[in-house]
Amino acid sequence: MARVKVEKNFSPSQAAVFLRELADAIECGEGCVLEECGISATDLHKLKIRFEREPSGELALRFKVSGRSPETEEPQSPGHSQSLSKPAKPDSYKKLKKRLKQSFNAVGLGLRDNEPPAPEVLAAFFADSEELTRQPGFGDEYYQAYESAVRGMREAAKSRDLDLLRERFAEAGRVVKECHARYK
Repeated sequence: MARVKVEKNFSPSQAAVFLRELADAIECGEGCVLEECGISATDLHKLKIRFEREPSGELALRFKVSGRSPETEEPQSPGHSQSLSKPAKPDSYKKLKKRLKQSFNAVGLGLRDNEPPAPEVLAAFFADSEELTRQPGFGDEYYQAYESAVRGMREAAKSRDLDLLRERFAEAGRVVKECHARYK
């Protein structure tokens, strides 16, 4: 599936026009294309829309679209549902991400309280981080920077340098935030 994120600012009347055109594109079916993302309305899989009113009175529109894009994918044979541009997320990947989020938050809580995280929490975080960076197709271009930050965390924990551990943890957090901004 092709996934696209778009952010635009609209006046309230422009936002209303945009939403009407989006509804028309979905309703008309074949041949209608959402120009912002290059995905045919009939191939639309998922659409998330979020509006926020800016201090200027404009509406900031953020939307995420996923669907089969003819420009980025080859036609699929009948019965073949996996995208050609990105591998499907296995269930184990979702579980890994959930565990990693929990251990990341636990490390952060310890550091916020100015205490070294428990060794078993760090061990779980390091193991899950290593497993994460072996998963192809999920933000690979961020893996090297993330691995570097995690290595720095491991060294700081080993030397019991809480300030350095906090610094490397923040670095890992920045990499995660950049990756999620692009892919999540």
